[in-house]
Amino acid sequence: MQQKMALITGFGMDSKTLTHFLLSKNYHVFLATRRNTILELENVKNFFIKDLNQFPESKLSVLYVDIGDGGSVRACLENVLKEKSQLDEVYHLAASSLVSYSYDAPLLNIQTNGISVLHFLDTIRQLTPKTKFYFAASTEMFSGNINDEKYTEQSKFYPKTVYGCSKVLGFDLTRYFRETYGLFCLSGILANHSNIYRTPSFFVRKVTQTAAKIATGKTNKLAVGHLNWARDEFWSDFGMEAAWKLLQLEKPQDIIIGNGNTRWGQEYIDLVFNYFNLSVEKHLTFDPQFLRKNEVVKLEVDSSLATTTIGWKPNRIPFKEHIELMCAYDLKLEMGECPIRPNVFSMYP
Repeated sequence: MQQKMALITGFGMDSKTLTHFLLSKNYHVFLATRRNTILELENVKNFFIKDLNQFPESKLSVLYVDIGDGGSVRACLENVLKEKSQLDEVYHLAASSLVSYSYDAPLLNIQTNGISVLHFLDTIRQLTPKTKFYFAASTEMFSGNINDEKYTEQSKFYPKTVYGCSKVLGFDLTRYFRETYGLFCLSGILANHSNIYRTPSFFVRKVTQTAAKIATGKTNKLAVGHLNWARDEFWSDFGMEAAWKLLQLEKPQDIIIGNGNTRWGQEYIDLVFNYFNLSVEKHLTFDPQFLRKNEVVKLEVDSSLATTTIGWKPNRIPFKEHIELMCAYDLKLEMGECPIRPNVFSMYP
């Protein structure tokens, strides 16, 4: 069988996670990152050396791309097609993904999360119209329910942040190119997700990492904005498996991915502090600098369509175990050890 070729944009949590996943399926992965002195090409390749050794038929090529520049996007795709003459799948995961940052850099969010979709899909339309395209949409496109209603694929978008607005633009452009030009392009509308690659700029990793630092005597306080919010949280590896499964469908379909239940901010704190045997009263403080201007209180989804369409398994990892996996990883990091990335597919089949 001919080896599949996939382009993944970005080098964040989801991009790394999906690269691991596709290499395990013997893909030739083209990982397209923005030019950065920290992300030298060889360093990026070395990040996946274990995968390449374990799956010797897989291949990894690293390219530079500025997703906000149409010329750069076109050159990137041309380079792939020049080398291999085919491109089966594109996973557009690169984004300005920190919601709080969107308040300070609204134009960057629109360009990175929205206009970049136009660059990719218009180039695909012209150069390689049979390529399948995945856009990483987000439940931040919704307004947030304070009752028990769950969002479905038919729910109305009502973003409360520029980040959410930019994702709606990307979603609408993806649908437009599918309906107008017949491209195989779709959006995965993912609820909150995390794993050990999540950065401490995000709440869940900030809490597990800071608590590990407190437990090892490196700091004494964890500062947050408030805890009056609830999110549907799942492990990122399963979300990236779902993204891959979506592009294996016969017909493109926008689908919501999530567990179907939420956890309030206090539950995150309690589980993490209990793991490290820390006192919430002693170590937790509140700082208004971490407050959002327009909080999305509760984001809960109904992923029934994903369950029937791609075999999605809600709550595959119990929330408590999800948090404990991240705590254990961060504790080893703070103790100077080299923790191994959890193989959740074998742990939670």
